[in-house]
Amino acid sequence: MLFLFDKNEGFYDELPVDSLSSCVQTEPINGIVSLSFTVTIDYIDRMKDAVYIGHRDVVNDKFIQVYKIVTNKTADDGITYNAVHIVHDELTGYGYIREKRLL
Repeated sequence: MLFLFDKNEGFYDELPVDSLSSCVQTEPINGIVSLSFTVTIDYIDRMKDAVYIGHRDVVNDKFIQVYKIVTNKTADDGITYNAVHIVHDELTGYGYIREKRLL
């Protein structure tokens, strides 16, 4: 189940498991934690106000992992959304995370 949040991070709806044709969380070492999921056509109308998405933490179900939706793309079986973890998104926005590379 995924939880839907509006632009003010206020909870407004849930997506049941059967509304998703795929859902993949990626946690690379020293990288951006992301979530990619596809919502089936029957549930697309619930996503119109969604800016943030969340799910229960796998290790401790009392916590919710929240992501900011950054892109969406039409797929054969619905719409595919890509989101980045809110921690990375907010720290980048405040300037705490900067990309520096040695030449």
